[in-house]
Amino acid sequence: MILSISAASDVGCVRSNNEDMLLLKDQFIRDSNVESSMEQEGSIALFAVSDGMGGHAAGELASEFTLQRMSAAVANMPVDMDQSGLQAFLSEQITAIHHSLNTLGKDNPAMQGLGCTFTGLLFYMGQIYMIHIGDSRLYRQRGNFITLLTKDHTLRNMLNDPSIPANKIANSFGGGANNIFFDFEELTDRLLINDILLLCSDGLSGELSDDEIETALSGGATAKALVDLAHDKGGHDNISAMVISIQ
Repeated sequence: MILSISAASDVGCVRSNNEDMLLLKDQFIRDSNVESSMEQEGSIALFAVSDGMGGHAAGELASEFTLQRMSAAVANMPVDMDQSGLQAFLSEQITAIHHSLNTLGKDNPAMQGLGCTFTGLLFYMGQIYMIHIGDSRLYRQRGNFITLLTKDHTLRNMLNDPSIPANKIANSFGGGANNIFFDFEELTDRLLINDILLLCSDGLSGELSDDEIETALSGGATAKALVDLAHDKGGHDNISAMVISIQ
């Protein structure tokens, strides 16, 4: 298959620094935008968004640290694993990264609580998998209709309590919690040619409704166009998006 990809990450209108970062195979994107096309057939590649949190500059470090280590893990993974073996491999890597971030937070008072979300698409030997931690999101657009493929790991969502603030994260890399979990699902059979996949931080989904995202993607919006729309709506958080069209 051919993937047509656009990616953009912006600081927004309020924050002084950008704690988001995108990973496009082996390219790290922050405060910039790119467009690319690549053939993805039977090889291994990771596309992801990470939204950092913590003290001054800690969120920036957490998202970059996590994406770099996830990228390295994928680059060195065996090529003969079935789904259960792949999940076990990822679990080991994710747990190690989680504990490393917690150690950084404990050893550096200025970085106390540093952590990040992670939502990614893993292309592995002809199969496509979703890896999800936190409240960044993965959407699928088919024709003029959008579907959210992830569930937010927020206290509000997991406890089904709308009185809890939407930004209270229940699961993340780092953040001080002892444990981490991740949603892992094969998407191969749920995707068709001409589907569009959107990875985004909550800086995008928090400013734009699903209907607004759906309308924009139906009109051919790139990641940069989506980020600009969220920026124009207020840009209260860092804004990152990656649009992947399956051709």
